[in-house]
Amino acid sequence: MIVAVSGGLIIASLARVWLPRDSPEAWAWPMATTLLLMPTVYPWYLVWLTPFLSSLGTFPLVVWTLVSLGTYVVWASELSGMGWFLPTWIQILEYGLVAVTGLTVLVVYKCSSNRVTSLDSNNVTEQMCR
Repeated sequence: MIVAVSGGLIIASLARVWLPRDSPEAWAWPMATTLLLMPTVYPWYLVWLTPFLSSLGTFPLVVWTLVSLGTYVVWASELSGMGWFLPTWIQILEYGLVAVTGLTVLVVYKCSSNRVTSLDSNNVTEQMCR
């Protein structure tokens, strides 16, 4: 729990320096970091992120909010007598999709900023974005 809160505070400090105060990312990512570092994340924990899910920078959190509904599969195992069991593939799917979405958003941000600021045709990122 201490690690989760500390991680959220670190991200909040960085967001305060790098992002405008009214940016949705400045508010969503510190909370999301705290949740990500928690030992258990239930889908209803992510409801608190929804007011801030209004920009491209928070799109990975939109994906996490939606994909986390798959964790309700634990009820099927509970009702079948296997106990409160979350299959590993659900966790891999949940966090894997968030990671892929996060990387995609980073590439989109990087490509859009390179098109505006970089005129160097040898730029590796610019070539990757074509």
